Amino acid sequence: MSYSIIYSEKVLKQLGKLSKHQVTRILNKIDSIVEDPHHFLESCEGYPYYHQRVGNYRIIHDLNDRDRIIEVLKIGLRKNVYDR
Repeated sequence: MSYSIIYSEKVLKQLGKLSKHQVTRILNKIDSIVEDPHHFLESCEGYPYYHQRVGNYRIIHDLNDRDRIIEVLKIGLRKNVYDR
């Protein structure tokens, strides 16, 4: 059984600012992890979140294994996405 994906309001706004090509690449990458997210995601050191790389962009996720939900929390350039 695959995981469900939930996008935060912040992520939807961030996606609206990107080019169509970048959005397509990012959404395809997110869709590719629904079967086994632990295999594809890396843990964020010092945080309870996971990240995923798409070129110079990073996608920050929160996983809920009990309910099988992947929440996409933040998308941004590598140099900015880890800022608080």
